[in-house]
Amino acid sequence: MKSSIVWGGLFLALIALGAVTPTVYGDLITTGLVGRYETVGTNPYTESEGRVSSWNDQAGTAEDATQSNGDKMPYLVTNATPTGQAALDFRATSTSSSVNQYVTTGAVTDLDHATNQTWFVVFKLDSMSWSQFLLSSQTSTGATRTGVNYSNTAGGLKSYYRNSSGGQVSSLQPDSSLNTDDWYMVSVVVEDNGEDAGTITSWLNGGNEVSTAFEAPDPSDLGTCDYLRMGRAASSSATNYYDGMLAAVLVYNTNLSTSDRQAVESYLRETYIVPEPGTLALLATGALGLLYGVWKRRTITR
Repeated sequence: MKSSIVWGGLFLALIALGAVTPTVYGDLITTGLVGRYETVGTNPYTESEGRVSSWNDQAGTAEDATQSNGDKMPYLVTNATPTGQAALDFRATSTSSSVNQYVTTGAVTDLDHATNQTWFVVFKLDSMSWSQFLLSSQTSTGATRTGVNYSNTAGGLKSYYRNSSGGQVSSLQPDSSLNTDDWYMVSVVVEDNGEDAGTITSWLNGGNEVSTAFEAPDPSDLGTCDYLRMGRAASSSATNYYDGMLAAVLVYNTNLSTSDRQAVESYLRETYIVPEPGTLALLATGALGLLYGVWKRRTITR
């Protein structure tokens, strides 16, 4: 009797734990989606012996993000996110570390001269000790145009863009909102409001809205998009290697509406960051069943 009660509790717990399997939630907004790099979906990456040689684009309009040097291929970590999804692990040890990993696409023509853009990055920082790029892009005019960069000197996560004079304008999520224990989602909308007026706005986990106004460049100033890069600054002469994990990078060549942005955030949040309520309920049920079995056993023993 005693053992059957305990095993009954264990059985319920195992049922609940078995329910925590990677799941993809909801429908992703695809209008304007030109780069979709995720660890879920159809053939999301090419991996061998735990190293990823290609993070495959699932938007169908951009380019796979690849790395041919085996030492610089990011690592694949299974069950990395709170929902049990995999992630690419970039393991730099300093801003110019000889130990570094990154992946790069070919030309993304759908981003050529794009003054309106939206990006999403699902990430976990493993270090906050130097300036490091999660996402960056390079254009034919020779300067990094867009990116998401953690900067210890700036004191937070910078999402940046180029203004009309060639300088950078950024939206900063402060250090106080970040740590190396948790997973985050940053959303960035760059909007050309006409008459040379632009805004760049970022959100962290759908909140913490930070907006910066700037003088928007002409489309001709932006040039063509030579490539996207994850894990390192776009410029060939720069390093700024990333120490952390990425589970998803989405790039749009349009400024998503509030409702569309929030729909994408919901998709990413539920897929990578927050387990669905039903899973949490099953876990709680299994845990309670196990505790009840132990309590009952001790009661009968007495």
